[in-house]
Amino acid sequence: MKKSAVLILLVILMASTMAFTEELKGRTVIGIRAPFMLPILEGNNFSLNGSEYQPFMRGWDFTFEAKKGISDHFMIGLTAGYTSAYDDTSKFDDRGDVASKEDNASAKLTGILFGVNAEYYYLKDFVFQPYLLAGLGIDFWKVKDLASDDSHGTTDMGIKIGTGLLIPIKDNISIDLQAKLTFEQINLSSSVPDGFYGPGDWSEFSDRPFRGYFEPSIGLQIAFGGTRDSDKDGVNDNKDNCPGTPLGAKVDKNGCPIDTDGDGVYDGLDQCPDTPKGAKVNAAGCPLDSDNDGVYDGIDRCPGTAKGLRVDEFGCPFDSDNDGVHDGLDKCLDTPKGVKVDAQGCPMDSDRDGVYDGIDVCPGTPIGVTVDAAGCPLVKKMEIAEKITLHINYASNSAEPDDISKKQLDSIAYRIMAYPDTKVEIRGFTDNQGAEAYNLELSRKRAEGVMAYLESKGVKADQMTAKGFGEDPKYFAADNSTSDGRRQNRRVEIESVK
Repeated sequence: MKKSAVLILLVILMASTMAFTEELKGRTVIGIRAPFMLPILEGNNFSLNGSEYQPFMRGWDFTFEAKKGISDHFMIGLTAGYTSAYDDTSKFDDRGDVASKEDNASAKLTGILFGVNAEYYYLKDFVFQPYLLAGLGIDFWKVKDLASDDSHGTTDMGIKIGTGLLIPIKDNISIDLQAKLTFEQINLSSSVPDGFYGPGDWSEFSDRPFRGYFEPSIGLQIAFGGTRDSDKDGVNDNKDNCPGTPLGAKVDKNGCPIDTDGDGVYDGLDQCPDTPKGAKVNAAGCPLDSDNDGVYDGIDRCPGTAKGLRVDEFGCPFDSDNDGVHDGLDKCLDTPKGVKVDAQGCPMDSDRDGVYDGIDVCPGTPIGVTVDAAGCPLVKKMEIAEKITLHINYASNSAEPDDISKKQLDSIAYRIMAYPDTKVEIRGFTDNQGAEAYNLELSRKRAEGVMAYLESKGVKADQMTAKGFGEDPKYFAADNSTSDGRRQNRRVEIESVK
């Protein structure tokens, strides 16, 4: 086989790998074909006008064919063709590169070629149709000596193989590119005498000027009848209730796409065929989970869940202790009910009394005050609502409480601090001994001394006021004529005023 023939065959083979198919079953096709005929495989013992003499050059062929589709993959066909070629006494090689001409010819070869072929279309889902070919043929050859006008013939049976590419240009019209090889196998009869054209009578292929031929060709075909499946879903157009089905989608017997999981992506195209009902999917039919919480969009009742949160079957974050901070962010998962928490889900205790905010009945308890289970001071408010009288043994001209009185004041300070909204008034009194002005100033200083001591113990200054009343007779608690009465009049009173 020469270079041009090889190139033609390679082009056809390459094209066939890029082709697509149409429906064939039940179609009847008729066509015409215009191939070249290139004689090949000259006999080993053939010699004429020199051992390197090339007998017949490239010739023209004309073929009629008819075939029938028996499935979407196979067609069976009959062909009938006529071909002719001349030899050239001036040529010694490369007969396939030279077209037949009568110039310099000593003989003319003609042939009537019949064949039965099976064609296999192997890419069913493509629009173009590449195919492989195999068959048998009966060839009636005739050789004419141009000088004597004498003619003799031979009849051969051969095996045919080839490939092709069917290119639809309309529903029933196609172009057919084909490359076919015929190898003559059996000589059925021969009237060629010894020495007429070559050394033998052509009954032996070794005496032939050729033993086969190559036919690259282009054909035009017209198809009739058969079925049509425009959307390639396996259901004929005349029975297809859903034309235009996307390629690759599975369909029912009426040609309508099947969507088993009801996600809007047809079976056959759906890469996730078991999507739960209601889940949103992408173009491939696979569920979406925008917040990556493990619950698909469309089913997720709480879209946008923060990363890392544990969620329930509906995609909503767990809050095991119902504190408003979701599990996964909650660092204190066992918060008691009703307790206020911080951003991390941990209980708050604003007054640091050991009772959490939200269940602390007495928020704002001063630091250090002992409280009960409800967060309220153990000291009752009534304990500071009553007037408290202190008889303090002062050193001479001193406003400093003595040690015994300080212990009593420590307890009073604790009670006042337990109720930060309480206001107290500290009053100083004297007996009638000494100058009146001096006693008034002394009583004031002693009241302020008590207030200063209470403040040093933690009582807030804005909770207290101090006043001196001196020896004002209307505030005497006893008779100043006795030492005991005077002792009772020298006193400090602490009384709640709010």
